[in-house]
Amino acid sequence: MASKEIIERAICDAVRDVTGLVDIEKDESLIDGGLSIEPVDFLYIFDILEKKLQLPVCDIFKNHTFEVMTINNLTDALINVKS
Repeated sequence: MASKEIIERAICDAVRDVTGLVDIEKDESLIDGGLSIEPVDFLYIFDILEKKLQLPVCDIFKNHTFEVMTINNLTDALINVKS
């Protein structure tokens, strides 16, 4: 199981690689219009995360609402996902 720091870095790296965004606040909503991340970008971000972390990333939506879509909340949710 990956550590919290590794998961958080993987999320930040995936968001950066797909969108070009850096230095996102850890509690800022990734789906809020302020960041201008297109919905389709999340398909690529989740694909990168699933491959890198070897976790079923989309399973986080089984037990979470849209509020999971911050770096902090995604990190916490992914720590609890079973591979």
